[in-house]
Amino acid sequence: MKILILHQDIDGGTKNATEAIIEELKKEYPQHKFIIYKQKDPIVKGRLQYTRHLLWSIFDFYKYLNKKTLKDVDCVYFNIYSCAVAKYLSQHKNTPSFFHFHGNQEFVKTLESEKKRSWLGKFYNKFLGNIVNKLQRFAFSYSDKVCFVSAFAKNQFIKQHKMQEYSHKTLVIPNGVNFKHFFPATNKEKKKALNKLSFINSKEKIITYSGRIDEKKGINKIILALKKYENKDIHFFIIHPNPREKQSIFYKKWLEEIIEKNDLKSRIHFFENPKNITSFYQISDLVILPSEREYFSLVLLESFACGASFIGSKVGFIPEFLRKIDSRLILDKNTPSEIAKKLQWYFSLKQSERNEISKKGNTVSKSFDWSSTAKKIFMELKQLVN
Repeated sequence: MKILILHQDIDGGTKNATEAIIEELKKEYPQHKFIIYKQKDPIVKGRLQYTRHLLWSIFDFYKYLNKKTLKDVDCVYFNIYSCAVAKYLSQHKNTPSFFHFHGNQEFVKTLESEKKRSWLGKFYNKFLGNIVNKLQRFAFSYSDKVCFVSAFAKNQFIKQHKMQEYSHKTLVIPNGVNFKHFFPATNKEKKKALNKLSFINSKEKIITYSGRIDEKKGINKIILALKKYENKDIHFFIIHPNPREKQSIFYKKWLEEIIEKNDLKSRIHFFENPKNITSFYQISDLVILPSEREYFSLVLLESFACGASFIGSKVGFIPEFLRKIDSRLILDKNTPSEIAKKLQWYFSLKQSERNEISKKGNTVSKSFDWSSTAKKIFMELKQLVN
């Protein structure tokens, strides 16, 4: 079987998940051919440059379609922005398509930066958001199968876009975690990792955010929560990829201003593209994600896989997972006050109680692995071809 895989090279959960699935597919099914097209990440900051990159991408896609390697492709596995190519193959070559939906790209309008945006900026954001939504609906409507990462994601998308007539072709396959990369550390390994961070001593606690510098993730709320929860023994680590988009760069500067204003510079630390993100999870007491929009959080699984606990907002797969461990880990509201209360509650627990939470989370996370995800996807692709 010859499978064409189309995805984007943009840092984030979707890219990480897709590449993990591709790796497992190749390993599990070496007798089949996987043709991979990865759309390049635009290293641009302006609207004009981004538009130019988008037009170049369309042309590059068209050239790729005419390669001899695409002859007799049996099916197409793709994410949202490659849907036009998958549609071309579906129409002109009668090739079945599988749309893997990792997250809704709809723009969140409740953010502070969005409220403060100029009328021109709001118009542009709305215009871009409408295009993205149309692309999503377009991909959903013509695909032979649409795969969601959680039941929440499926139900919310179908309801929001009023696409109940297509629900018969949907399915849910959760993402996974790579247990070779994410695992608990021994006390000796933790001590060694902590020694490298000379500003941390054994009495201090570490809470961590891991992900893109993006206002939807609520990093500013964690910072303000630290001010309310006046425990000087708490350090906050922000682990993130290089912020390339203008919005992310401005947001990081705003975070730095909040940190400076609240006299928290000695307790909050940015780590950009760390070589070993696993070691940060391993030494963390708690990972926090007060996100406004999250369909499936890989950070959630990675944290528990490394032996850290996790507190997250009531969105997407997060509450569904956390209820299996301890419902008190769920944030009822995404506010600094609520986060501060959760920190107060968590660190008031005995060490044995905290250990029990992280241990249970580690056990539950083991039922989510990429090998299982890839096998389920392959079986669906096989059914499409047959």
